[in-house]
Amino acid sequence: MNPTTATVAIPTETRVAREITTQLADQTESAPNIPDQGIGANEYYRYPWDLLKTRDVCIILLDEIDILREDDVLMQLS
Repeated sequence: MNPTTATVAIPTETRVAREITTQLADQTESAPNIPDQGIGANEYYRYPWDLLKTRDVCIILLDEIDILREDDVLMQLS
């Protein structure tokens, strides 16, 4: 018998940055086209700052952020 293996996507800084960026872009009129892949976390972080300029307030909830091995996401957003 072959045991089945479940693949769990471990969140990376790039995935978190991409998710934050795409969520903001989805809620913003005239947001730029954001690629799903092919760019690094630093590129994804550039987009939110531009998108945030169009808002007075933005709340970002980071559920289970402690799963990440490093706190770079928090440092980039502060």
